Formats: sequence, structure tokens, C-alpha cells
Amino acid sequence: MTTQATRTQPQPPGPRPARTRSLRARFGIPASPGSTGFVAATSIDSIGTGLVLAFTVVYFVDTTNVGLARIGAVMTLARLLALPTSMTVGPLIDRFTARRTAVAGNLLSAGAYVGFLGARNVWTIGVVVFLVQVGHTTYWTSSAALVGLAAPAERRPSWFAFIHAVRNSGLGIGAVFDRHLAFAVVAEAAGLEHCGAADTSDRGLKVGG
Repeated sequence: MTTQATRTQPQPPGPRPARTRSLRARFGIPASPGSTGFVAATSIDSIGTGLVLAFTVVYFVDTTNVGLARIGAVMTLARLLALPTSMTVGPLIDRFTARRTAVAGNLLSAGAYVGFLGARNVWTIGVVVFLVQVGHTTYWTSSAALVGLAAPAERRPSWFAFIHAVRNSGLGIGAVFDRHLAFAVVAEAAGLEHCGAADTSDRGLKVGG
């Protein structure tokens, strides 16, 4: 009876396959149960943010009559005005939790992106870019607190390092993908302006002749 009871006892789970451990080590992913969704969400958000940074300029150049220099200036001003957002997010996290604050930041950014459709002048461009930046800052400030939900205390330093690495890599990947599109649109805009100036000059010469 003792032998049979010993045989029927459940065995503890064995170690993870070496291949899984090697992939985690290769990409620097800290081991933590249930963290796959958090890693995936952070990666998608980072790459998407990198794409949007360059696409925003391209979009407004292509859909409005505002010049490239003025678009760049108003976007810079809007992002500077959004810098103090991080100082106000801490009290919001204490009151509403990091998860709810992060969701609110993403919803604010999503609503501001929809507002891009109605931005047709310098002021409306500034407003929607400001709201997008406030949403992004709110999410990324909250994400630091979200690490506490995804990882135990002894693994948080490695998680913080990993999240920042993913964010910077995602921004870089998104910027690389968008670089060619941005250059093409700006070059096209410059080419059209050059052609328009040349056409006006030709007409002036014909009238003068």
C-alpha cells in the first residue's frame, strides 16, 4: 500500500526546456509567470509610437496647407508643453491605480489620433499633438508602476532594464520603417514647390517676350 501511494503522488513539474531558456536569455526577457501579454503590449506600443513620430509630420504635410517648418515648430511647442504631465501622473496612479491610469492615457491618445482627421490649421494641429503627447507620457509613466504587477520585487531591476530596452528598440524600428516614407513626402513637397516656382518663372518670361 505504501509503495502504491508513493507511485500515485503527483510529480513536481520539471525544468523548462533548454531552448526556451536560451531564447529568453538571448533576447534578455526576464522570466516571470504571466508576463507574455505585458511584453507583447509594450513591444507593440513601442513600435507603433516609433511609426507615429515620423508619420505625424508626413500626415499633416500631406493633408493640410500648413508649411513643413510651421508644422515642425507647432509640434515641438506642443510636446514641450506636455512635459509637465509626468509630474501629475503620480498622484493619479496613487488614486486610480497604475492599470487604470495607463488605460486612460491610451484612450486619450486614441481620441487625439481620431482628432487628426479634423486638424486643418496650426492651432488644431498643436492641440491634437499636445493631447497625444499627454496620453503617451501618462502611459509610459504608468508603465513603470505596472512592472510591479508583472514581476516580483527581486526581478524588478531586470524588468525595468528590459522595458526601457524594448521601448528604445521599438522607437528605432518604427523610425526606420517610416524614414523612407517621410523622405519621399518631403521630397515630393519640395519638388512641387520647385516646379511651381519654375512654372511661374517660365510664364513670366513668355509674357515678357
